Formats: sequence, C-alpha cells, structure tokens
Amino acid sequence: MSHQRATWTLADLTELDLRLRGEISLTPADLTPGVTLPREDVLRHWLGEQRRQHPGPEQTARRLAGLERILRWVVFGALFLSGAGAAVGLLQYEGDRLINVSLYLGTLVFGQLGLLLLLALSKLLLRRSAGTVYQNILFHFFEGKPGGAGGLEPMRSLRAWRARAFASMQLAAVGFNLGALSATFLRGLTRDLAFGWATTLDVGGEGMARLTSALAAPWGGAFAPTPDQIAFSRIVLKDGLELVDPRAAASWWPFLMMCVLVYGLIPRLILTLSGTAYLRRCLRRVRLDDPASERLYLRLTRRPLQFQTSEPAGDITALPPVTVGTGIRPPGPVHVLQPAELQLNAGALSKAVEGLLEVPVASVDEAEAVPESVPSGGLVMIQELWQPPLEESLHRLRRLREDAPPNIDLTLIGIGYPEDGRLFTQPAATDTQVWLHALARLSDPHVQLVVWPG
Repeated sequence: MSHQRATWTLADLTELDLRLRGEISLTPADLTPGVTLPREDVLRHWLGEQRRQHPGPEQTARRLAGLERILRWVVFGALFLSGAGAAVGLLQYEGDRLINVSLYLGTLVFGQLGLLLLLALSKLLLRRSAGTVYQNILFHFFEGKPGGAGGLEPMRSLRAWRARAFASMQLAAVGFNLGALSATFLRGLTRDLAFGWATTLDVGGEGMARLTSALAAPWGGAFAPTPDQIAFSRIVLKDGLELVDPRAAASWWPFLMMCVLVYGLIPRLILTLSGTAYLRRCLRRVRLDDPASERLYLRLTRRPLQFQTSEPAGDITALPPVTVGTGIRPPGPVHVLQPAELQLNAGALSKAVEGLLEVPVASVDEAEAVPESVPSGGLVMIQELWQPPLEESLHRLRRLREDAPPNIDLTLIGIGYPEDGRLFTQPAATDTQVWLHALARLSDPHVQLVVWPG
C-alpha cells in the first residue's frame, strides 16, 4: 500500500461518514496485521477497497458535493443580479430630483457594515447552534430524516462542511458587491448622474464633511468630495435645485464606488479567502480520533482474536483472520472473573493465570461484573470451550465489554473438558474453531482468546 499522503476532499469525508454510519464490512487488503501504519493511510486504503465493491455511498457523496457546487454559483449569480438591481434602483435620476447619497450609503455601505457586525456576533454567540443545524441538514440528506442533536455521533466532515458553507455565503456577498459596483460604474459612464444629500437628522454641511472624511480615511481621502462640494450638493426642499452646483453633484460618484469597494467588496473577499483557507486546512488535517474511526482502525490493523497453544490446532478460519501460535501478554495487572460453577481456589487460579499470561493478578472475583477500578491489563475470564457458544454466552461477553471502559481488554482463557482430575486441559481444535467464529461476530478488537496449552 502506498504511504504517500494525499489531501482529502469534501466528497471523501462525506463518503467516510456515510460508510461508518452504515454496516462496516472489512475487505481483504494488503494490510499486514501488527504493522504500525498511519491511521489516515489505513482508512483511505479501506475506503478505496469499499469503493470497488460498494460504489453507492461514493456516488451519494459526490452528488451532494456537486449539488453544493452548483448551488454556490447559482446563488452567486442571483446575488450579482440583486446587487446590480439595487444599485440601478438607487441611481434612478430625473431632472427634477437628485440621487440621494444618504440613501445609497445607508443601503449599500452601512447596511453591509451592519450585516458584517451581525456575522461577527453570530460566530461568537451561535457557533454551537450553527454546527447543530449543519449536522442536522447532513443527516437529513444521508438518512432521509432529521436527527436529534443529542443522539448524533460526531461527523468527520462537519467542520469541512461548515467552512464550505461559510465560504460560499461570503462568495455570494462578493457577487452582490460586484453587481452593485458594476451597475454604479456603468451608470456613471453612460449617464450624467447628479447626486445630492439630505437627511432628517440635524446634520449640517460640516457634519457631513466629517462623516465623508472618516469614510474616506482608509484609502487616504482620495476621490472624496471637498467641503464646498458637499455644501453645494445639499438638497433643500424649499429651495428646489437652484442652489445645487452641477459639478458638486457629480463629484460623489467616485466616492460612492470607493465606499462599496472598501466596506463591501474587500471585507467579503477577505472572508471568502479565509473560509477557503480554513476548508483546505480542515481537509489537510482531518481528525480521525472519533470512536467509529478508532474501532475501524483497530479492526483493520490489529488481530482482534488471538490464541496461543503449544501445538498448531489445524487450520483456523475466522473473521478477522487469526494467526496460530501468537502469544498474548496484557500490558499490566489483570482482574480475574472466576465463574462460580467451576469452584476454583482463588490462590491457585491467580497462580495459573500469572504463569500463563506472565502478568500479576490484581484481584479475583466470583461475581461476573466489572469492578469499579479496572487494572491496566484489563479483565480475564475462564471459558470452557467444550460448551458451545450459545447466544446467552455471547450476550454476557457483550455486557461485560459495554460495562468496561472502552479501551480495556477482555482476555478469555479457553479450557477443555476436565480429564484425569485436571480442571484446566487443552481444548479440542474443533471447539476452538467454533468459538473463534462465534467471537468474530462480536467484532470487538478488545476481546482476546488464549487457549490453555495443556
């Protein structure tokens, strides 16, 4: 398998979410059990194997990503036309009525500044709620029904989808500003526009000049009308247009375009680029430490079922594959669960387990329940393999694993039928094979089987 690192795509992560939420099937692959490989490489390789056998989730993910891409440019075009239409409407000019600068600034400049402020507040106050909305939308698309926020497991593609949605919305705002600028520029070139300003607020010419100077400060004050031009372009209803200077009325056009450019287009363009950069960072640094990814990685790289014996016990076939003759040693002390029906001496049992597993026994308990404090080596349980693995036995093992911490191993010591006064005997190869197949159905990488060597 190639170890070359490749960047994930949004469709890849969405497909991984789809597959990990469904029935996980392990396909034969050139992964050597026990070899330490990067988790991302292993999961990508598994994803490639799944695509060859079950292409459905891949097609669904690519349709979703393609639909979002089409929708993004449709919304961009619609907002471009909306911006152009808004500018054309604000620039309607008739001989007896000037274009109101205050209305243009209030709509296309201060309105957008207010939206940017609301965006900043929403990112601070509604960040978690927005993530829940995105996740519910994706689950609705995946499963055809909404999911409750409390019952949804984390999605690996959620951060990337949020970044994509943010970048797409900012791109739509870029389209709106481009439309407004294009319409304003074309109207200025093809029409003899005359601007004036008027407001019900008690703002004189000096106040308007200070406001204009403050707005023009980011680009050094260029293209801004002078105080005289501001004063002679004021609209006074009782005086009509007699006191309006035509040159002063035309001086507002470049200033208004610069305001839309600096306060509308450039901030949205910066937000679009930052959202796109964050998306790329999310795709480069995919977090695959969630429980579902962890379980899959362990099942692909670790032998979930193992046993040791003094002699090969024939061809053993199980899912996942089992290697004959591999010894198991828990990482530390263990807690031994002693079946009450065996009536074993706790001291003798501890000595036998320590000799077999080569780890100390921290405690022995007849109750088949997980103790409050589980040693680092996990749990050890004696299992008579000559008895068939009934569903009740497997249910008991499932319950023990559910009650135990997630990363704690459950080691089963399989023994055979008692003979010649000996309770611990080597089980028959056929009994071992039957139990291995039964345990394989648990699909639990933390369940291990050690066969008593006889």
